Formats: sequence, structure tokens, C-alpha cells
Amino acid sequence: MQDKIKVGDRVTLKSGYMPMTVTKVWEGLDHQIMVDCSWASKGKVPHTKCYPEDALEIAHEGPLTPMKG
Repeated sequence: MQDKIKVGDRVTLKSGYMPMTVTKVWEGLDHQIMVDCSWASKGKVPHTKCYPEDALEIAHEGPLTPMKG
């Protein structure tokens, strides 16, 4: 079972991606738990995107996980 994701956690997409910081956790109209995440790209450009909680996992320390596919 996955740990509950909370604000401030470092997460990645289960499919692989750079670590992101959780900025908000909320329940959508369909009762699905949604997670707002922020990160900076290589050019230090800030990004924010919302993902379903089921698409994320807690990031482990260590090297970045390359995208799959």
C-alpha cells in the first residue's frame, strides 16, 4: 500500500519523471484525490500541473528516474 501523499512530499509519476514537490492535495468533483505538483525544468523554468493521486508515488532519494517509453 502506498503512503498517503501530503503537501511538501517529493513525488514522481509512476511512469517515470523528474521529482516534483506536492503543493496541494484536494478532492475533485468525482471524489478522486488530485495532487498539484510543482517543479523546475532544466532551464529553471517553473511548472505546475495537477495529477490524480493514483498516478504518483513518493520519490526515493537517489538519481532521477528517466521517462519510460
